[in-house]
Amino acid sequence: MAGEREQGGGGVSAEATRQEVSTEAVVEVWEQMTVPEHVPKDTNMAVDVKVLTLNIWGIPLLAKDKNARIDAIANQLLTGPDEFDFVFLQEVWSKEDYHKIATKVSKVLPHSHYFYSGVIGSGMCTFSRSPIKEVLYHPFALNGYPHKILHGDWWGSKGLAVCRTTRHGIPFTLINLHFHALYDHKNDTYVHHRAVQAYEAAQLLRFGRASEDVVIFSGDLNCTQTDFAYRLVKHNGALIDSYIDSPVKTPGSNGESNETPANSYTSVKTLMDNPCGHRIDYIFYQSSQAYKVKTKVCDQPFPQRVPQQEFSFSDHEAVRTVLTITPMKGTEIMEEIPSVQAKTDALLECSAVCEQGLKSSGAETPKGPETLRVFAVAGVVRSNNPSYVVLFPAFTLVTVITD
Repeated sequence: MAGEREQGGGGVSAEATRQEVSTEAVVEVWEQMTVPEHVPKDTNMAVDVKVLTLNIWGIPLLAKDKNARIDAIANQLLTGPDEFDFVFLQEVWSKEDYHKIATKVSKVLPHSHYFYSGVIGSGMCTFSRSPIKEVLYHPFALNGYPHKILHGDWWGSKGLAVCRTTRHGIPFTLINLHFHALYDHKNDTYVHHRAVQAYEAAQLLRFGRASEDVVIFSGDLNCTQTDFAYRLVKHNGALIDSYIDSPVKTPGSNGESNETPANSYTSVKTLMDNPCGHRIDYIFYQSSQAYKVKTKVCDQPFPQRVPQQEFSFSDHEAVRTVLTITPMKGTEIMEEIPSVQAKTDALLECSAVCEQGLKSSGAETPKGPETLRVFAVAGVVRSNNPSYVVLFPAFTLVTVITD
């Protein structure tokens, strides 16, 4: 009969039948993997979304207690009190470590993506309770030096790791990121690299602002909120820092997440230089045209030590944010866009840092009539030379317009 249907052309071939069965099987498996949405019956109701970010410090051979810590992180995500919707991890440098985590947490976070990049991989992976529909990786234009083997940033080709998903009927764009490391607080030779990375991240956010997606932008920025790279991303990218937005904060803490006194891997020398640590791990968000977002809580949910052990989960602290998302009513408008002055100040400082980086590398800056006049307003660079194209910041091409 199958042969007759194939010859007649009016029926369904055996091959088509097999493909249909195969497709149905895949859909069935996909639905079984997906954690139930529990979309509220009233579409005007607010929903809470739990997000976590953690730099796991997973450098093979160099990171202390790596295998035990990765097991503990996976167990905490699986059996801990929180049911996270999205988890952003950085410094997962081993493919085996990623698969170990993904396998262990598959019951609660069945969907994930590891972003391969460079020679050793980006180290970034994102986990989701809902299916990941699209992914994009944007490597940064300036990303360390290949001859700095022990620093490794160039070899990992850090960048922006983007996923799109829908949770509770709400479209999300999830951006995982890891800026260039700061290896010496007193002599930061990579400050202009983070300037480029912050600028690129902010530009990507600006281009996506018209979307109906709620944006969650999270990871290890390797800079504090007083640094220009933080201000450039926040103001020029129109982001809200969930820690600052949170009405609930941990008493006696400013949200420090790295080199903290309670962490087992923080050295005495480091504490002498900075007794409190640094806040460099962030969860930002951006409301959309369709949804309003507010922070319910931002804190650090993991215990100070791995259970039954004397060491911490990582040299960074995990950061948790609970976001309350409400459909936008017709008369409501999005949050106020950051002031032009705040964006201008951050961009001008970024430009100055990059110019200094070019000078220190031996590159000459234009003189005379071609000297740049940078008015970094709303991301526009101006020059008094009508044909001038400049590398701004440092090796990132943008077009320069004239007065």
